[in-house]
Amino acid sequence: MDFNVYNAKKQQVSNTINEVKSVYAELGSDYASAETDIIEVYRKLQNDTFKVVVMGQFKVGKSTFINALLGGGDILPAAAPPCTAIINEVKYATDKKAIIHFKNPVPPLPPTIMCSIKDYVNKFGGKNVNPISIPVESIEDYVVIDINAESQSKAIVESPYEKAELFWPLEICKQGVEIIDTPGLNENESRTKVTKDYLTNADAIVFVLSCIAPCAQNEMTAINNDIISSGHQYIFFVGNRINQIALNQQEKQKTHIISKLKDKTKFGEKGIFFVNAEDAKDGRHEHNQVKLAQSGILEFEKLLNDFLINQRGVIKLSQPIIKTIYSIDKAINETIPNEQRMLNTSLVDLDHRLQLELPNLDRLKRERAQLKEQITNRIERIGAEVGQKIEFHLNEMERSMRERVYGVPCDSSISIFSPEDSTKEFTEELIKKLQDKILEEQNTWQHDSIEPFINGRLEEMREDFKYKFRNILLEIDAMNLRISGSQEVNSPGAVERITAMVAGFLGGGIGGAAAGGAMGFSTEFIGTIVAQIVAAIGLMLLGATSPVILVGMILIAIVGMGTMGSNAEDRTRDEVIKEVLKAMQNEKRSITINAVKTLKQKLLNSTKELDKKIDEELNAVEEKIESIRAKKREGQVQVDRRQQLLITSLTNLKLSRDKLDLILESFK
Repeated sequence: MDFNVYNAKKQQVSNTINEVKSVYAELGSDYASAETDIIEVYRKLQNDTFKVVVMGQFKVGKSTFINALLGGGDILPAAAPPCTAIINEVKYATDKKAIIHFKNPVPPLPPTIMCSIKDYVNKFGGKNVNPISIPVESIEDYVVIDINAESQSKAIVESPYEKAELFWPLEICKQGVEIIDTPGLNENESRTKVTKDYLTNADAIVFVLSCIAPCAQNEMTAINNDIISSGHQYIFFVGNRINQIALNQQEKQKTHIISKLKDKTKFGEKGIFFVNAEDAKDGRHEHNQVKLAQSGILEFEKLLNDFLINQRGVIKLSQPIIKTIYSIDKAINETIPNEQRMLNTSLVDLDHRLQLELPNLDRLKRERAQLKEQITNRIERIGAEVGQKIEFHLNEMERSMRERVYGVPCDSSISIFSPEDSTKEFTEELIKKLQDKILEEQNTWQHDSIEPFINGRLEEMREDFKYKFRNILLEIDAMNLRISGSQEVNSPGAVERITAMVAGFLGGGIGGAAAGGAMGFSTEFIGTIVAQIVAAIGLMLLGATSPVILVGMILIAIVGMGTMGSNAEDRTRDEVIKEVLKAMQNEKRSITINAVKTLKQKLLNSTKELDKKIDEELNAVEEKIESIRAKKREGQVQVDRRQQLLITSLTNLKLSRDKLDLILESFK
């Protein structure tokens, strides 16, 4: 399957979902809930794109590589001096345009910022600043680092811009692909931003590194702590500038890179590519097929396209298909037959049946309210337990911070001959290595402690509540059948449908219910929660130890003590300890509170849709009777017309289901 076939299937699915929506719309208010669900499925399907996130260090050629993917030319600034300072999202549009989004709040503006931007930001008081459209030819003024900046890291911190959206009439983006170019990994704030906002929603991760100096420590840290920890297993590694390695050394360098990276991706060696991005870009731009083929990019594109379409694409289409099939099955097996039977029943009999069921209806409403309260209490308890674990973790880090800092070896040293310069170099190295150490420890804590703990608690919660939810829904179905006069105990497929729906909702929301396969809170769902908790703690610690923030403060403190002397390095370490502990004391309580709040909110969100569905089903029991009463009061002609509409609707829904079944079958 290629992009054209995928998009054709996507259009078929869209058309069929629209047909189902039209059936529900014609059936009227009794089917409004089903129509709303289908409209949401359709909306998500239309908005769903393939998000390809490109990561890597500064100056490894990410932007050049992306330009090659996008068809050649310099769509993203990729000249030698500039480096990407903010995230760039490249999307499809027939007309070229660029939109710049601002950070919130906007940090203090550097003196070099354009006066027009300064005036615009000040109009909003530096908060909730509206995005602005800019000429595409001016994009370099916003998305790259000022070459006169004191440091790349500082330039990123000072930038007022959050991201840029570039809209371009590009063939690959026309196929539903978004390319996301990220800042270099040298700055922790950038890496945290990408991890938090982009990695969890990415369909593919492309990690670009330079063959000249590959697999540096911060690259491997990002791969392990950012990408793999976010749940990504299929990672594309691109070794750029292979052409700059001597011919007689290329195979040796390739072997070295493969040995480092092959276990980091499910693709194994097949997921590691060696390219000349400059030639790939120029080859495309010049329509030079020989240069393009020799660049090595075509092999990468083939695997990327195959992965997006045949793995991610199948999932993207299967979920809305299955969700729609569940909706159709409920309509053709339960809702419509029930209405047909009730239309053929006298109002006296209907009212009598309803009166018999009212005690059951009241009981189920009480059970639903009790269940909601029980779940809320369980989530509160889980939140309190997680809060205790976070506090213990942070207290342990405080107690052992001195040991951590003094356990960091540094290659540089402080010299009495150049005290300020050497102190700055030593301090930067110490803080950078401390950051890496903390990141590694956070990753270990995530996987060995907090993630298994939350997973265990959610598994207990799933087991305790799934049958309670399931039984309430089954009782509602049975009650509807009795009111309609059906002789069946349960409608065809009701048990399977409801069991799958409950498991899906408890597996992280409507997406899980649509897939119908998550028997419990999914790994991805748990991983996302834990990643946000760990990121919150990491922001506190890494923010506290940012070279941009601390190096100057520590230098002032140490230089102010007088002559450097033999203990200068120890004093530097002591200053680092003092600053980190001060930040932890100031922020650890709020970090714990916010982390627990995030956890509880996500758990409540994962169950509230199911609670809402039960509430709708309970209310619909009496509403359906009133709807039948209204139709019968209109006379037999209207009843007959309604019966004919129901017959036609059944036929159309069955045809739509057959179409969706055929599309699903084609994926096997």
